[in-house]
Amino acid sequence: MVKKKISIIVFTTLILVVALVSYNHLVKAEGFVNFEMFDSCKNVTFRVTNNRNVAIEVKQIKYYNASKGKWKTEDIGGANARCERGASCTIGGSSFNYNGEDLADAEGDRLTKIVFIFEDVNSNTRYQSQEFLPTDPVCRVDKEYGHGQGWTLNGTSDASSQNSSNGLGDECKNVSFLVKNNTNQYAIYITKVKYFNRNSGNWKTENVSEVRCDQGVTCTVGGQDDLADAKDDDITKISFIYNYYLPNTVAKKSENKESKVFNPSSPKCTEGKIYGTGQGWAIGNAGTSTPSVNSGTATSNSNSSTSTSTNSNSNTPSVNANSGTMSNNGINQTPKVKTGTMTTTTIQTTNRQTNKTKRKNKKP
Repeated sequence: MVKKKISIIVFTTLILVVALVSYNHLVKAEGFVNFEMFDSCKNVTFRVTNNRNVAIEVKQIKYYNASKGKWKTEDIGGANARCERGASCTIGGSSFNYNGEDLADAEGDRLTKIVFIFEDVNSNTRYQSQEFLPTDPVCRVDKEYGHGQGWTLNGTSDASSQNSSNGLGDECKNVSFLVKNNTNQYAIYITKVKYFNRNSGNWKTENVSEVRCDQGVTCTVGGQDDLADAKDDDITKISFIYNYYLPNTVAKKSENKESKVFNPSSPKCTEGKIYGTGQGWAIGNAGTSTPSVNSGTATSNSNSSTSTSTNSNSNTPSVNANSGTMSNNGINQTPKVKTGTMTTTTIQTTNRQTNKTKRKNKKP
């Protein structure tokens, strides 16, 4: 009887131990799954330039997680939310956390659209920027979105009842442009955008806040620029005015250059329009050089046995080794060969004239 009771106690204790161990494993597994499902992308910051007429405070960052197919919003607070007028600021972190923001459920995901929610200092009006498109959207620890892309917040504060439209009722508002620096320069500085309005038939120039665009980077030019006399019109041609620092000089920039003309696939100008999206617009053609052509300068092709002179007035004959034809001032003369002696028509004519002269002189 005693042995039976002992056996029951031992069996019961064993069951309890097994149940406790199984429960601990279950809790750990559940915690691991939850951690993996909601892994944050840590210490993320955002680079943007404040080109408004007052300092601003960024209140929130909205981002579109293309990997999850949803928008999310991150609250911003502390000293790192303020950006002074004309400053290029790193947004993110706080007085207690200088490392940046932890974006929930975003580690390794593609954040393809970024929007800034901000207020002007001394104003209660909240603004939302246009959508900025990161060139490298994958979220990793210590990521800085907008680096080298020239993201800019433009416009005029309403703190003094100012209106950025300046009384123009047909402005196309909040327009920006995407273009890549494909030049041989380490960085270019875009200062203006020229555009052709097909409806009015006029070219116009928009002064933009200077955007530094690093080599190989696709940059956002403009930000919240308003294109005068362009609302709902077709902007069919766009070019960029830029310069760069000259090599081997101390802070000396080149003269302004103008890019080639780009043609938007969707030309109609509407509020928040981003021209160049998905079109691969690029300034320059790095890695190649365009030869300058000078009439009157002879050029040769190493793959050809023919040497060609581009100056038709040259006195220097050009010989084609394949045909044996001599060209002088555009007149082809085919040599006549007899017993190893080359005699040209011109030489024969000269000899006849000389013989006539001799006979004339011999007459009494």
